[in-house]
Amino acid sequence: MRKLIFRRQTKEVRIFVRLNIISTKIRIKTSVRFLDHMIEQLSAHAGIGIMLYAKGDRRVDNHHIIEDVGIALGKAIRIFYKHNKIKRYSNIILPMDEAITFIAIDISGRGGLYHNINYRSVGAEQFFNIVEFFKSLACSAYITLHIYSFGIDIHHRTESCFKAMALCLRHVFRLPQKIISLK
Repeated sequence: MRKLIFRRQTKEVRIFVRLNIISTKIRIKTSVRFLDHMIEQLSAHAGIGIMLYAKGDRRVDNHHIIEDVGIALGKAIRIFYKHNKIKRYSNIILPMDEAITFIAIDISGRGGLYHNINYRSVGAEQFFNIVEFFKSLACSAYITLHIYSFGIDIHHRTESCFKAMALCLRHVFRLPQKIISLK
């Protein structure tokens, strides 16, 4: 299986995901600009074409969209690895400016997130739900995911988490290495 389409609909959100490992076409529209930027990074650095559209209830905050996008991507990733020859383990240490992130994944069949991400203590509202995104992705994909990130700039820490996750997925799916910049 080289490409798949996955849809998710709840009372709060509607999501469409297309994954394609033979294309690098990226089109993300979730109505959460920061999440769009992070998933674009994930797609580009993983070498996986992702088209993702999400609409949902944002009256209170972005929680439902961010969480459900994680669930939908996780389920799509799970379908993908069940139908392709993969490597079970991957890990990477990724520096990005002053931030550094260590990510390890185990395609274990048991979902879980272990991390040191605590953005609430610094009052960065747009970053609150990033943990929910990774937790939803890990649990829906049935992967054990470890994320440990350090640094001063929260944006760099978060972006390095997405880029490191992307490189682990590239390794797991046995995709060729490329040097990528979206700048």
